[in-house]
Amino acid sequence: MKKILIIGNGNSIWIKNYIKYVLNDKSMFEVFVLNMGSHLKEDAEIFYKQSGVVTWETLSSSIFCKIPKLRSIYRKRQIKNMVKGHRFDYIHIHFVELFSVQVAMKLKDKDCKIVASFWGSDLFRVSKQNFKKLAKYWNDVYKITYSSNEMLKYLQERLDEKYHYLLH
Repeated sequence: MKKILIIGNGNSIWIKNYIKYVLNDKSMFEVFVLNMGSHLKEDAEIFYKQSGVVTWETLSSSIFCKIPKLRSIYRKRQIKNMVKGHRFDYIHIHFVELFSVQVAMKLKDKDCKIVASFWGSDLFRVSKQNFKKLAKYWNDVYKITYSSNEMLKYLQERLDEKYHYLLH
């Protein structure tokens, strides 16, 4: 059975549909969701429970979460403790941003494949400078997916040509 960790906002319809329509064979996949958004809403909790999906949340009311640098360190440590003992075949980042990519890179082992899915605002609203910060991670990514031809063109313009083979 393949283990898949999905990193993103667990309330997202994109993640729920991905699980429902792509990862629908429960005998082939053990699915985990690392919720990086707001607390899971009741309908999301019900969906994941009925689908046999394990969910983890990184939110906390800790004083550390009020200071950005400390929040990042605190959340990474929290995530490391949550996933302890799990090895994933795939880590799928839904809504690509630097923190999620850094977390994925920390959690992957040599056989793990990372998929990064851009959905729109994670690509179109990010500054060129912040997008360039992601560049050092592309060598460790298995595939990059996107949701429109406009996004493909945008990615082709921003990504170094040597990474175009990752685009699907």
